[in-house]
Amino acid sequence: LKASALRLRIVLEPQAPLEKLRWPAGPEYVVMAYNLYGTHSGPGPKANDALIRQLARRMSRLPGRNVMAVAAGGFDWSETGEVSPVTERQALALMPRNLSGSARDEASGSVYFDYVDEQGIRHTVWYADRVTLKRWIAVSKQEGIYKTAIWKLGGLATSTLDGLRR
Repeated sequence: LKASALRLRIVLEPQAPLEKLRWPAGPEYVVMAYNLYGTHSGPGPKANDALIRQLARRMSRLPGRNVMAVAAGGFDWSETGEVSPVTERQALALMPRNLSGSARDEASGSVYFDYVDEQGIRHTVWYADRVTLKRWIAVSKQEGIYKTAIWKLGGLATSTLDGLRR
């Protein structure tokens, strides 16, 4: 790759055996700090401070200056058992008009709320907004990880995009 002026980025899931393998120097390693909750679970945040801290400590076994990947958006859990990914914009569109129905989780900084759809089915939505992403990036930096990747950028609110630009 060097001879061709190319770089290699290796993306690892949070469960990757970072402690068990010898990782070669050279590639940039990205560890996904998300999907703590998702299609495999009940409602909750994509990540929280504890997950990010734990992964950052585990990442110390990787050579080089590496990247923590955090996820925008979230999930919509229906009382029928269906789970759907949502972007931040989609979550905002689903949020009840009365914003007093939403709250921010202390352990993750994520926003969550309940709503009832047009068929009368109750849903719970958790998602990351500008405040959440800023917090996760700060926690990562506190743990010595200074580069962040965001999955995925489509569907972010204008205020989140503006915050990331700054």
